[in-house]
Amino acid sequence: MDDGSIEGVAHTQYAMQDTAKCLSPKKVTFQFWFADRLVVRSGNKTTTFEVGKLGQGFGAILIEPGRPPKVVYSTDGPSTLQFLLPQAAFELWHAKGCKDGG
Repeated sequence: MDDGSIEGVAHTQYAMQDTAKCLSPKKVTFQFWFADRLVVRSGNKTTTFEVGKLGQGFGAILIEPGRPPKVVYSTDGPSTLQFLLPQAAFELWHAKGCKDGG
């Protein structure tokens, strides 16, 4: 893994930690995967996400059973997830602590 990838992973992990904090006391589970494709099955519905379409290869998908997934794309690099992921959590769950990126 090159330095840019290591930095991208770190930014993504920070964004996940910040989002978990701003969602508190709501309990959430975050998982980090390196993948070309992510397939999510909920009930009878299957949704496939192509990772190459997640910004610059970094992104997040917020999933809650019974709701459509919320896809978050990095824009100007993985560091943008530190604002975009908490904001997406606010939009999905209306957690006031996450508004405007936490």
